[in-house]
Amino acid sequence: MPAPSGSGKTYSAILYARGLVGPNGKIGFVDTENKRSRFYADVAGGFDVIDLDPPFTSARYIEAIKTFEDAGYKAIIVDSISHEWEGTGGVLEQADAIEQSTKRSGLHCWAKPKAGHKKLMNELLQTRAHLIFCCRVKEKVTQVKVNGKTEIVNEGFVVVQEKMFIYEMTVSMMLAEGSHERAGRDCEADRAASMGRSWCRRHHRLDDLLRRRTHAA
Repeated sequence: MPAPSGSGKTYSAILYARGLVGPNGKIGFVDTENKRSRFYADVAGGFDVIDLDPPFTSARYIEAIKTFEDAGYKAIIVDSISHEWEGTGGVLEQADAIEQSTKRSGLHCWAKPKAGHKKLMNELLQTRAHLIFCCRVKEKVTQVKVNGKTEIVNEGFVVVQEKMFIYEMTVSMMLAEGSHERAGRDCEADRAASMGRSWCRRHHRLDDLLRRRTHAA
C-alpha cells in the first residue's frame, strides 16, 4: 500500500487487516515509525505491536514477522517496509558502507545487501498470515528538452523499495494524496478497495461492539 504522507496508509491498513481476520482475529503490527501506530490503537478493535528500531536490516524484518506468525496472528501489518530499503541500516546504506570500506564501487557492494533482501522476499512468500505493507513514495522527476530549453518534468510517484517488490504482491494500490482513496484502476485492487470501503463504513460500529464486550468482561 504505497502512498504519500498523510494519505491514510496506516489507517487503511488496519481496516483491511480487520476485514481479513474478522472481529476476533489477531492483528500484528510491525512499527518502524517511532511508535506512530499508537495513534491508531483504538481503530477497528486494536492490534499488538512490535517496535522495530534501527538498523532496519532484512533479517530483523524477518524476525519480527515470524514472531507474529509463530504466535498465531492471521494478519500482519508492516509500516513501513521502505525502511528495509532506504532506512538506517537498510539495503542502500549497507551497499554504501561496503563501498566506503573497500574504497571501490561496483556490483560487489550490492551482493550481500541484496542477498539479505532476497531472503526476506522468499520468507514473505512462504508466510501463512496475511501481510499488508505500507510503503513510502517519492516524486520522480526528469529533465527534458522543450523547444531547446531544459525543463523539469514530474513523472509522478515511485515506491521507496526495490523495483520488483511491488510485483510480488497479490494486490497493490496507490492511495491518492490526502484522500484515503486508491489512485488508478486494477481489478484485484477494486475488490480490495471495496472491502476497505465496507470496513470504513462499519468500523465505528465494530469499535463500539468490541468496547461493549471488553466492559462486559
